[in-house]
Amino acid sequence: MFEKEHWEFLVTHWGTPMTKVVSKKNKERRGNQTMMHTTGTKSFAHVSAEIEEDEGIQLSRADLFIPTHVNKDGKATDAAASELIVDACSFLMSSFMLLSPTILGHISGSGYRIGDCNCLGDLLS
Repeated sequence: MFEKEHWEFLVTHWGTPMTKVVSKKNKERRGNQTMMHTTGTKSFAHVSAEIEEDEGIQLSRADLFIPTHVNKDGKATDAAASELIVDACSFLMSSFMLLSPTILGHISGSGYRIGDCNCLGDLLS
């Protein structure tokens, strides 16, 4: 697995005062985290690339949050992640509702212009 000289280097490195200070700070920082992710050692960039390749879509940071903070059973990793997912979904739904007249206006071909609010009339009549 490890060559002997690599292992000896690591043991020596981990024993240095500077490495011990950095390790202690990182341990404290990890203790302050409020949300746990489910990617393990895989980077978010790697997860994003896999999803983009499988599904053929480019993910935003918001799109990437759910697959990296939900367990295999579909539950959020913790309460903080759950709250953020609910807030994000609510925001996206309200944004979709605000955008839907724009989308409907384009679909209806009603000569829609930015700022128009009457595109539904053509679709409903």
